[in-house]
Amino acid sequence: MRTTKEMIKRKLHSRRGETIAETLISMLIAALALTMLAGAIAFSFNMIQESRKNLAAYYENSNKMATFPDGSTSSGTVTIKGGGDVTKDYTVTVVENNAFKRIKVVAYKEA
Repeated sequence: MRTTKEMIKRKLHSRRGETIAETLISMLIAALALTMLAGAIAFSFNMIQESRKNLAAYYENSNKMATFPDGSTSSGTVTIKGGGDVTKDYTVTVVENNAFKRIKVVAYKEA
């Protein structure tokens, strides 16, 4: 019984060529791999484009909301209590915009 190492060594030292069937199958496998790679690259490119478009829309809507075009604003004080005696007060300005269904803190400073 020959070991795998011996079989590989014998194959590499052999002067016998590959059969046409082995060559065709290896070409078919290579063609399929390249086709799958091209499909993956195309899919990746489309996802990147869609992601960029969504991010641009997010930033545009976020900027619209921050400039209060048709949102209502209000100010107030928020108190944050931590462990022990740690307490911080912040004055915040909040904008609520129903077009974007969000509430966003647009400015704050320590009171």
